[in-house]
Amino acid sequence: MSAPIDPTSADRPTEAASDAARHQLAWPLVAMREIHVRLTDRNFLIATAMTTAVLIGIMVLQGWLADRGDHHTMVVSSTQGKELAEAVSTEVHRANDKNTLTVRQVSDASAAHAALRDGTADTYLHHQDRGWTLTTKDGAASQQISAATADLVRTRALTDNATKAGTTVEALTAGSALAQDHLDGSQSAPLIQLIAGYVLAMLFYFVSLMFGVAIAQSVVEEKQSRIVEIIASAVSLRQLLFGKVIGNTALALAQMGLFVVTGLVGLQFTPYSAVLASVGGPVGWFVGFFLVGFVALACLWAVAGSLASRVEDLQATQQPLLLLVMLAFFGGMFSSGTVQVALSFVPISSAVTMPIRLLAGPVPIWQPLIALASNLAFAAVSVYVAERLYRRSILASGGRVGWRQAWSAAD
Repeated sequence: MSAPIDPTSADRPTEAASDAARHQLAWPLVAMREIHVRLTDRNFLIATAMTTAVLIGIMVLQGWLADRGDHHTMVVSSTQGKELAEAVSTEVHRANDKNTLTVRQVSDASAAHAALRDGTADTYLHHQDRGWTLTTKDGAASQQISAATADLVRTRALTDNATKAGTTVEALTAGSALAQDHLDGSQSAPLIQLIAGYVLAMLFYFVSLMFGVAIAQSVVEEKQSRIVEIIASAVSLRQLLFGKVIGNTALALAQMGLFVVTGLVGLQFTPYSAVLASVGGPVGWFVGFFLVGFVALACLWAVAGSLASRVEDLQATQQPLLLLVMLAFFGGMFSSGTVQVALSFVPISSAVTMPIRLLAGPVPIWQPLIALASNLAFAAVSVYVAERLYRRSILASGGRVGWRQAWSAAD
């Protein structure tokens, strides 16, 4: 005779399998929860929209200034001066067809000085002490006007002197000019690449701080309200940590991608669109470095939150991370030479320094690859260390937990 069948026994394997499946799929649920919370946070959305608007505004302003051009007025008090000023006006417009120089003749020097003082003229071109003088109300004249005037005055003086000496200007000046050339990009490329490097460094700094501090606050708030104890009864602490890190990393990467794409697209509508090709590659490397570096920082920031029992304790527990991000930011921004090269291989710091080096000039491909590999290794170690510290401190209560205390605590 067969043994009686327990009506619940058939369900047990199914329930166990269901529990195991739910256990394995816990981190995506946590990640989606983190994303949902941030996307419904008005402060987060406003900050993202404002930063994007500022980037767009900068690009629009650059395009508007480029289309507007510069408009100046030059006064003269003699027929000879008017002839020279009109030649300067032609040169200024030829150099940039959006720039104009209006020439106006006045009766004498007093009238010219009055025009400068009341703002109806920017410069006064006149002959003085056997030479030409360019007078302004205060400060120097526009660089373009000053350069064009100086070139014309020099050329005319050389022509007159050459004629008197029975030779030509070409013969007098043969071999005296210094030519300047560059292999890649435009003359404005170095400045734009420098600015781009600083912008990337600032984006890394602010996005890392914004998301990192938010992760730490989320963890400590759950711990302080004891919600984490309820979550831990259904989700393993390891899965909870990974879900938080992955969710916030996805959001940080999306936000960074939005800023980068906005900047690159906007650059096309500015006078500096020619440098886009030289900027795109380093920006791509920056996104890769940011992703790896942020994963490591996000794990450690979650630990900073787990070590605190109250929000007030965060100032102390996250201090080492704040210092790390600041060192990476200022090291990348202000280092140079051998120090900059060394920092470009140091994890976290290389996320800022290596893209700046790539923007400044050619770098052997093996160097960013090694720097990225070192960041990956650091991220792997950070994940392991953070997971151990997080599990051993998140449920601790009764005050702030030290890093060493959490590491040596029992599971």
